[in-house]
Amino acid sequence: MAGYTKEHLGCEESDPSVERLREILQAIRIDEDDYYPIEVADLIHEETQWILSAYSNGSLVWCKSGEEEEEEEEENSKHMKGVSREEILALWLKLAEGDIGAVEAQPWLPGGLSLSEAERAEHIKRIDEEQRARFKAFYDSLGPEREGIPCRHPGCSRNAIHYSVLCRPHHFENLYKGRPCPFTD
Repeated sequence: MAGYTKEHLGCEESDPSVERLREILQAIRIDEDDYYPIEVADLIHEETQWILSAYSNGSLVWCKSGEEEEEEEEENSKHMKGVSREEILALWLKLAEGDIGAVEAQPWLPGGLSLSEAERAEHIKRIDEEQRARFKAFYDSLGPEREGIPCRHPGCSRNAIHYSVLCRPHHFENLYKGRPCPFTD
């Protein structure tokens, strides 16, 4: 395949298999009653930079990457609502094959999924809260630090957790590729 995915938390994956695309779609909690599309996964065609974004509210957005202005991007975006996972997968596969015409031929509505400034602020707040809750659940699952086993991160005075040579915050940062750990307990 000639594309890559970018999931909600920023994870990128080059040339995902059909099975992996299915896994990504299954991980998105699709809820047609959810006004705010909290979770999103993009498939981006590398050569043409066309993006097909699947949202948790069952919406699909089709646009060209690299637009300079947000207003211009909105004008060049198209969307559909109530799209099933099977339909999303079929369109992702068409895009990955470079069949832009097949994707373009769908019954798109003009514009992206526009939100007012207040809706956008609420949307970002909700995403941040959900992400923080997921990060906290992961952080808590790391368990306690072991007494007498120092963290191997340079300059750290904490103790390592079980099955790691790092303390909880540094283990978190290591797994999330340098993302600062928001927790200190």
